[in-house]
Amino acid sequence: MDLKTISRDIEHFFISDNYPKESGFRVKLCADLIVYYDGNNYPLKSNRDGALDFYHRAMEILKPELRYVLIDGTGRYKKITPKTYEMLPYWASDDCPTRLAMGVHLDGGDTPESRSDHSFYFKEGWGGCLRIIVPVEFILDNPKGFVELAVQMCQRLRFETGQAGFSLHLHHNYGSNGSHIRTVSQRFLGLDIGKPSSWSDALIDGVKTVSWLTLVGDRLLEKIGGRDGLRERLLTDIPVHDLDHGVIIQAGPKPTLGDVNAGDDISYYRRVSRVLEPIRVPPEALRRLSNVGGRNNTRRWIARFDNNPKLWMDRFIPINAKYGDDENDD
Repeated sequence: MDLKTISRDIEHFFISDNYPKESGFRVKLCADLIVYYDGNNYPLKSNRDGALDFYHRAMEILKPELRYVLIDGTGRYKKITPKTYEMLPYWASDDCPTRLAMGVHLDGGDTPESRSDHSFYFKEGWGGCLRIIVPVEFILDNPKGFVELAVQMCQRLRFETGQAGFSLHLHHNYGSNGSHIRTVSQRFLGLDIGKPSSWSDALIDGVKTVSWLTLVGDRLLEKIGGRDGLRERLLTDIPVHDLDHGVIIQAGPKPTLGDVNAGDDISYYRRVSRVLEPIRVPPEALRRLSNVGGRNNTRRWIARFDNNPKLWMDRFIPINAKYGDDENDD
């Protein structure tokens, strides 16, 4: 099955009977780069140079496509104005009073309620994150160029962890703990899934998942022997790109959806996951997380690249039914 067909099937899979077509899709298959950082010890102002590198480079790519903005995750999306683009730089400046929490989502959807594959997301509280969303072709047409872009955007940023590769762009009001997300997560192992706002606090203490590009900050790397220890464990055929405050690990020459039905090769992802398992997000941080198809599925999803997972590796999982996996979850 080609990527366009998969993208179409995923988007239509999430349309329900009570979701008006005129409001657009709730979920969009995309490529992204997302970075999580410690908003308590390294808030935006002290992380200013790196955060603005990320933001300004993102705007160079996205600005022609962006149409709507949501501020602080509340209210309704409004049309973007020229002043919208001054918001994050102002928050990062010394002129802005200290704010305990802040956020902005810029999106290029056809309507305020639809999701697009051109988007930027920033959120800061106890944990913080920065995310750029682009079409999947942006990576596939030039994988090497995307790696170089990720290095440029994150070079000076202080971060804990992050990912880049294939992902889902979810509507901000869509509850991602249901059976539809569970089904997609079990079929496409290479997809990064879950709302950044739900994950950012937990990921101060560990790696969420492995993707095509996995970012790990120096503080977490020290727990597995630092950068040298990481390279010794990964061996030479998995590139490690150095940043000022961490590394980017590249799992193969290009990303994969990890389609179980198609038998996609996920061996690079497995190898990286095996090395990073000791610094995976700890179980106690997952107690309240359920945004990858429920709490039980979220825990299994995090461990999906382990050597002998007990769930879905030999199952054919369709995405053309009205509902997803009927497995009970809590």
